[in-house]
Amino acid sequence: MKKYFLLFFTLYCLTSYISKAQSTLWGMATYGGADGVGVIFSMPTGSTSLNVRYSFPTCNCGNNPQGSLLAASNGKLYGLANTGLYVKGQIFSFDTVTNTYKDEYDIPRSWGGMSSSNNIYANLIQTSNGMMYGMTEEGGLGGGNIFSFNPVNDSATDLHDFNTSLFGDGSHPYGSLLQAYDSNLYGMTYEGGDSGAGTIFSYDINTNIETVVYSLKASTGYGPYGNLIQAKDSTLYGLTQYGGKYGLYGGTLFSYNIKSGLYSMLVQFNDTGNGENPEGSLVQATNGKLYGMTRHGGHKNDGTLFSYNPTSQQFTALIEFNDMNGGNPLNESSPMQASNGKLYGMTLYGGTDDYGVVYEYDITTSTYTIKTSFDNTNGLDPTGSLIELGTSSASVPKINTSNNFCTVYPNPSTGIFTISFAGAQNFMPSTIEIYNVLGEKVYSNSYQPLANSYQLKTIDLSLQANGIYLYRVIAQHGNLIGEGKVVIQK
Repeated sequence: MKKYFLLFFTLYCLTSYISKAQSTLWGMATYGGADGVGVIFSMPTGSTSLNVRYSFPTCNCGNNPQGSLLAASNGKLYGLANTGLYVKGQIFSFDTVTNTYKDEYDIPRSWGGMSSSNNIYANLIQTSNGMMYGMTEEGGLGGGNIFSFNPVNDSATDLHDFNTSLFGDGSHPYGSLLQAYDSNLYGMTYEGGDSGAGTIFSYDINTNIETVVYSLKASTGYGPYGNLIQAKDSTLYGLTQYGGKYGLYGGTLFSYNIKSGLYSMLVQFNDTGNGENPEGSLVQATNGKLYGMTRHGGHKNDGTLFSYNPTSQQFTALIEFNDMNGGNPLNESSPMQASNGKLYGMTLYGGTDDYGVVYEYDITTSTYTIKTSFDNTNGLDPTGSLIELGTSSASVPKINTSNNFCTVYPNPSTGIFTISFAGAQNFMPSTIEIYNVLGEKVYSNSYQPLANSYQLKTIDLSLQANGIYLYRVIAQHGNLIGEGKVVIQK
């Protein structure tokens, strides 16, 4: 009895200790800051103010960042800026511990063809081979390109040039890439394809072959401005800015099945009822619903925050932006779900000074809250999404007991146990972290999921002492797949 009392007392202490921890949101604004050309900022989830961590300078050393930050496996953040040494764009890193910015790679003019700028709107992703991949909108042969970046030796390679003169090929990708369960990269182009309405394409990182898997059509959605996500059922979901019944004043939410090649238009947006022109991307929350934003529509034409249930096929317009509470989310902007279960997002305009806001949406209570307004000093016109990192008050992350993507067995164990990830391929590649009751990280490793709906990872902590440990599974963009407690009892 004494042993079990000690076990539950330790569990209580661990839970109380972790509950005091607070995770931190990180993001970028394209303009504002000390020199007016963009910032990197952080904000604890419980705070109402932004902390400017880096102001981009007015020089050819990188400024006007676009998109979102990437939490890489080496512990640094990576991002893309639209100006670099060659005025074509820049890949940069940022050390959150030392607040050190580093120009990792200046995109060369040879990637730009005849265009005056690469116009980078997308994010970097890190895949199962440790490499990073990104896209430019006007590089290569003029239609944009796919490139890779090696964070070990800071080298980059132009992998594929979208050919505007080649019939059927896509051109001008505005979104980011996704590594799906078959290990291929998937993305979308704004134009090109059989009818010029854009494409869904795949890229094999082993053979370096790009393939258009579906050509978009005006009647079912065209002009995508974001990226695809892979849901728990392994289906890809995305948004188009235009098309469907309402054409230029519409847009669609669609699904794409990799195995069957089936494209299905699920929602047709319109100018008032449910918003119009969704430019960003979707996120799947722990309740299984997809959440996203439209740039226009609603009664104030400032856009909407919406949800879609893939199981019941029910669409719900949750919030109408009205300028004061935010407005016109742009480009790569999409909600993200933090470890506390709430959604966080940014809008391009609205708020106190009409420079955009950071908002919080509680999916349990349907409560929408403005966390802070951008004010030029702390940045303005954010075009990307937020990511979540660690904690601000302790090294142990916060436990989110509502997360149901992971299970552990046996639990308790002698130190050797298996973590199962049900339908978590859409988050790959992932990192597993395990902490002891003191907040010390005792295990950290990346893994490559198998191409099926149930992923398994066996972990050996048999050399660790008896006690309670916290595990976390973190995806490539910093999103949380699952977390919980595991007991070692030998």
